[in-house]
Amino acid sequence: REIQKTKIHVNIMFDDGGLGDCIARLPCVKYAVDNYPHATFHVWLPDYFKDFAVSCLGSHKNLVVRAFSEKDKHKAHFFARAFSIHGHTNLATHMTDNAFSILINKAVGPEHKNYLQPDLSEVDIDHFDLPEDYFVITTGFTAEVREFLPEHVNNIIKYLRVKGQRI
Repeated sequence: REIQKTKIHVNIMFDDGGLGDCIARLPCVKYAVDNYPHATFHVWLPDYFKDFAVSCLGSHKNLVVRAFSEKDKHKAHFFARAFSIHGHTNLATHMTDNAFSILINKAVGPEHKNYLQPDLSEVDIDHFDLPEDYFVITTGFTAEVREFLPEHVNNIIKYLRVKGQRI
């Protein structure tokens, strides 16, 4: 419901998929947090993703972000919107569209689907001795349909090198 008199709590589980799935779900969580003030969203996600999610989502009075390792501190059994239990998978549609469908059952315009940017103001990467400009190309995948084929990776690397970029 768009308007509700009592505060509700919604648990959201990022319980399947990899890093890309987690990143693709964040715009939907932000939309829900921004547009449903009568709800408090408790987002449960892999430990490795918590800091990044908090950095992207920021702090909101109706948002609680928790790592799976914290589950013993809280109720172990509760109703949750989990991305893994629905009839169509995130391989049938774009991962962000899938997240909106599963979490809030709503189609939204493209202005709400951009991946969120982390707040890098407190991230210190100086100890990595990186050049000022560089590209990182990730070739891992969690499903065959998402494979980044080597011939495409190699063509992108060749193109970037021709343009004088560091990889």
